[in-house]
Amino acid sequence: MNPLQRSSVHWATRLGVILAVTGSAVGLGNFLRFPGQVAQHGGGAFMVPYVIAFVLLGLPIAWAEWSLGRFGGSKGYNSSPGIFRSVSKKRATPYFGIIGPVIPVMIYMYYVFIEAWCLAYAWYYLTGDPRLTDPATADYEGFFTQFVGAHADGFLLSEGGAVLIFLVICFALNFVLIYRGLNKGIEWFCRWAMPALIVCALIVLVRVLTLGAPMPDRPEQNILNGLGYMWNPVQEPQRLAPGDEAIGNLIVRTSVDAFEAETREDGTLAALRVLDAGGFAWALQQAGWTPDQEIADDADLANSTWLHEESPRIEIEITDGVAQFVGRGSEEIHTTELQATDPPAGTPPSVRSLWQWLPRDVAEPPENDQLFDRLAVLDGAGFRTALSDTGWETADDDPTVHEHPGSRLRIVLGEDDSQAVIASYSFLETLADAEIWVAATGQIFFTLSVGFGIILTYSSYVRRNDDVALSSVTAAAGNSFCEVVLGGLIVIPAAFVFLGVTTVANPPGTFGMGFVSLPNVFAEMPMGRFVGFLFFFLLFLAAVTSSLSMLQPAIALLEEGLGLGRKASVAVLGFITAMGSAFIVYFSKNFAALDTIDFWVGTLLIYVMATIQVILFGWVLGIDRGMSELRRGAEIKIPNFVRYMIKYVAPVYLLTVFGIWLANNAPGRVQGLFQWEEGEPPVALMSVGLIICVTIFFGILIARSVERWDKAEAAAEAASDPNPDRESEEINS
Repeated sequence: MNPLQRSSVHWATRLGVILAVTGSAVGLGNFLRFPGQVAQHGGGAFMVPYVIAFVLLGLPIAWAEWSLGRFGGSKGYNSSPGIFRSVSKKRATPYFGIIGPVIPVMIYMYYVFIEAWCLAYAWYYLTGDPRLTDPATADYEGFFTQFVGAHADGFLLSEGGAVLIFLVICFALNFVLIYRGLNKGIEWFCRWAMPALIVCALIVLVRVLTLGAPMPDRPEQNILNGLGYMWNPVQEPQRLAPGDEAIGNLIVRTSVDAFEAETREDGTLAALRVLDAGGFAWALQQAGWTPDQEIADDADLANSTWLHEESPRIEIEITDGVAQFVGRGSEEIHTTELQATDPPAGTPPSVRSLWQWLPRDVAEPPENDQLFDRLAVLDGAGFRTALSDTGWETADDDPTVHEHPGSRLRIVLGEDDSQAVIASYSFLETLADAEIWVAATGQIFFTLSVGFGIILTYSSYVRRNDDVALSSVTAAAGNSFCEVVLGGLIVIPAAFVFLGVTTVANPPGTFGMGFVSLPNVFAEMPMGRFVGFLFFFLLFLAAVTSSLSMLQPAIALLEEGLGLGRKASVAVLGFITAMGSAFIVYFSKNFAALDTIDFWVGTLLIYVMATIQVILFGWVLGIDRGMSELRRGAEIKIPNFVRYMIKYVAPVYLLTVFGIWLANNAPGRVQGLFQWEEGEPPVALMSVGLIICVTIFFGILIARSVERWDKAEAAAEAASDPNPDRESEEINS
């Protein structure tokens, strides 16, 4: 059979292709990545470059991909190398399409692993597993770390883990569906999975929007403020009165000359409190500690003992302004003093520069030791030191202004350091930050599946005169609805209500927000177990519709390039992806392998692929020919400015940003591959090696495919001429 005739398979319905393309785009990035991007980059301010990137880059490039895919499909090609070949017959052209199958296959290797986490969490919420549903005993971070093997390499394979069961289930589900083919597998699943996903998301959204203010002691953490934070967390500079809190990513309580600061593991400032002696007592009381006698003034505070009902054998003793934890065991007393420094002359004894970490050598540590995780009582100079130690720097033109590269807030101190003004970046200042534009563009590429090579393959199964202009807009709009309306309005307000502004403004990473912070939310939420099940089940459905689409580009290349049947193609791809997933599962410590592949493939190669496609459409196929292809059968009018966006704006923007990255960031990224701790395996370098091996495999496959395509075209030309030697005979005569 002529391999160029294999594209006789088409989507059964227009709705099917729209749902399939939307499903490929709707995934974990909509419900986990997007809310984190919004929270970190100015809330409503982030939506400005997000919308601009969608209109000027995302949608035009999506149009180019749809048009290129349908064009290649009409020539008999369904894989990106073949589609590229249909545009240009130059020998090297198909090899530019090698990224097309490499990106989705490599991403699938770790994406199916995360998919298994979603299915597992949905099952655990459905069955009421106390490790996630019982707030009294649950350790969400510890459970997640142990469950996914993030604490040690080889743990999941050497000692076994429940996650492997769910991984096998997800793996089998994906390959059963892909084996069933385009119509009976991908299209069938997406036609019921996408509506089910929307229904689950809407139920969760309604529950979130009806939360009100569920925590009586924190009325300011209500759903209206949570919605307001999503769209506009930026506030004008203001001076705080004692007792005020929740400004940006800082918790602030102002007083006179004593401060408390909390930092995260990465060194950024998580919380700030300005405390006097009374504030110190207040901090103890807020943490659940009570004095053994009534505290009337500072003198009483300086000589007091504090108790906690959940820690009956732990006491805090304060003597002459120096505090210590005392653990009372059955036979002996364990004492750990605070690390103290001498305060400036005239400072009251109860206000000293002190840092205290909860000791781990006490006879019976508290069951819930985060109640009093750390305490710092700082004088004015200590406050400046704390700011400096946590990455805050004084502004060049004003030493009283402190700024942090990881925060959109400023701390402005009074002349005597006795008062602080907390100021957030203005809306315009936020937009002036180049990072927010890069982040928004990256999110658009990620969420629309632009540059994945998936749309190229999917659209190649569209019939020659079927609309692609309106279909691509519909798919993009459906994805944006899931991302902005469902993902954003579920995650951010819910986290705000139960976890406060500190967590929302500084989400603990994509995985941390989804699998650590949100379980905390569901534990406190009425009907939380049911809502938790629905949320993780919709994540699972979204993940499957995406992971399923990642397999089809490689299947298409195996079928049309090697002439393999569906069964053989699925078997080959199953073996390759299983070996890659095993590598990622084995090197699971700190997600080293996963993060490395995610950057080099899920970020960098996607960017490169999008750039290649834009240049191919606008300059190789030709913008006039390309626009004609886009407009054929179109049910909407394509604005004329789109031709200039695709031909000039998009490639200039993409190449400029890529050039800046090569100059500023690439050397450090490459150098990091060759740095690892002594005694640890070079996981990052091995991960890049895996990418190279898969790329070589597809390179060999493309070379073999080109040979078959050449032979098929030669045979087709010979068949079209009944007397191929006629010309030579006429010459001889």
